[in-house]
Amino acid sequence: MVTGRWLSEVGCSVRPSVLNARRRAPTGQRRYAGIALDMVWDHFLAWDTAGQAHQEAILERCYRLLSARTAPNRLAGMMPILVEQDWLRGYADFAFACRAVAGIGRRLSGPNQLAALVPWLYDDYHALEGDFQTLWPALMAELSHQDRPPS
Repeated sequence: MVTGRWLSEVGCSVRPSVLNARRRAPTGQRRYAGIALDMVWDHFLAWDTAGQAHQEAILERCYRLLSARTAPNRLAGMMPILVEQDWLRGYADFAFACRAVAGIGRRLSGPNQLAALVPWLYDDYHALEGDFQTLWPALMAELSHQDRPPS
């Protein structure tokens, strides 16, 4: 969910990777592909940085904040479970990330379109990984550029 927020704020230089991935999604579920892709990007980020000291420090800080603050009503029951079951590290496991995608789909009205995307996520895994390997450096460069003071 981290990368999706950044993507919406960053700009067009990172969009081709996302658009290409969405185009590969099954036609009937493309409307929901953005949610699934956001979670898949989180998977690749977690997998790529798992066990690194700076990542561990960030995860521990996130868990402290999640434990210390009250979540909005509809998320309040989920936050203790997220912390207790170590979901942030869990995203490094692709099967875990896919279960999370399907779980979010259960909270939407109507048929679970996100669960219907899970087979595609498995089938397209290597292409999605390639998209992420293009997306992440471009995203970081864009964010770095935005942080610089105007000249």
